[in-house]
Amino acid sequence: MKLLKKKGYVYRSYENWLFDGYRVKLLFNNDETRIVDLYLSLDGAIFAPLKDLEFLIHFTIKFNIIEWENGAYFAPEYLNMMAA
Repeated sequence: MKLLKKKGYVYRSYENWLFDGYRVKLLFNNDETRIVDLYLSLDGAIFAPLKDLEFLIHFTIKFNIIEWENGAYFAPEYLNMMAA
């Protein structure tokens, strides 16, 4: 049986994932490595703490969603769309 990978789901982040500013390097489950610049997406009260890079680096990936302890998150489809 062949397993199909649904395009766009975040599999994991790389150990050295943070580049200059707010760019994150992610591996999606379709084996694509993409870089996502989160800066322009940090609009609104829930995302304000993420503008602090010390806060930004403490995310987890749960159920293929990047999330932070304050409740902010980005869906994998959105991250895939924003990726370079």
